[in-house]
Amino acid sequence: MNNKIVNQQHTFRVQTKALLDLLPTLKAELYFAGCDEKSRLLQRIDQVYGELTQFQALQPEKLGSDSCNGDDPIHLLQQYEFSEPVYHSDGLGHVQVQESDPLYPLEALLQQVEERKEWDICFLMFESQSSEWLLDFSEHLENTASYHTDCNIVISQVLTDRSDLITLLQNADRWYWDNTNRHLIPALTKSVDTLLSYHEPDVLQREIDTSILTGLKSRLDRFYMKENP
Repeated sequence: MNNKIVNQQHTFRVQTKALLDLLPTLKAELYFAGCDEKSRLLQRIDQVYGELTQFQALQPEKLGSDSCNGDDPIHLLQQYEFSEPVYHSDGLGHVQVQESDPLYPLEALLQQVEERKEWDICFLMFESQSSEWLLDFSEHLENTASYHTDCNIVISQVLTDRSDLITLLQNADRWYWDNTNRHLIPALTKSVDTLLSYHEPDVLQREIDTSILTGLKSRLDRFYMKENP
């Protein structure tokens, strides 16, 4: 599919979703401002909302792995932007969540890298990314395949800031582990020991870090010993 058309479809989808999130809030604010419930304005809002809902139903489904076949998945990953949900009130005491769908699903891109066996190139790309991007990337991994764990291991070797490493590793026991990569756990445990050996000058932060790391080390040790008696 032509990239320009794909981008246009994505823009339409995002804008439609934003309007669908906005209209109920607008209607509620107008109602509480004194606008009659049967007024033409509120009825028009309901009409537009219904038309947009129908329009949204006609849009193509979210792009899957087949959609990015014609593009370089490494380049798309390098440009990948992780968006955070936006929370706002609908004026009636309810909180609505507004999220922007990415042009390509992250997992679809990773599957393309796996199919093309381009992990060396992907891992090299990691070295040019910011620590914030790397941590966001790790947080969005599904942890359902060994290449997810491979990505996290490489990221742990790229990050240099101690707090970033703790953020990355604190849930390492929940990464995807099986008999093909379980042998990596002892090296990971040594990395945790190295982090524990650092004397953090801030007493409170030292206690927090020590609690996180000792708990992680204990869980990794138990998991490894259970699988390797």
